Amino acid sequence: AAYSETIDKRIDELYSIKNEILAAINEVEDNTLRRLLILRYIKFYTWEEIAERMNYSMRRVYDFHGRALKHIFEIIYERLQ
Repeated sequence: AAYSETIDKRIDELYSIKNEILAAINEVEDNTLRRLLILRYIKFYTWEEIAERMNYSMRRVYDFHGRALKHIFEIIYERLQ
C-alpha cells in the first residue's frame, strides 16, 4: 500500500510538471515553434518524426528548436521576476 501511494504521488508530481511545461509552451506566440515544442516535449516525438510531420528538413527543425527554446527561456525568466 505504501509503495502504491509513493507511485501515485510521483505520478501526480509528473502530471503537475507536464502541465507547467505545457503552460509555458502555450505562451510561445509562434505557431510553428509552439507545435514543435508540443511534438517534442509533450508527445515525445523523435526529431525525425517531427521533421516528417512538419514537412521540414532536420536542419530546419533544429533551427526552430533553438529559437523555440530561446522563447521558453524568456518566458521562464519573466515568471521568475
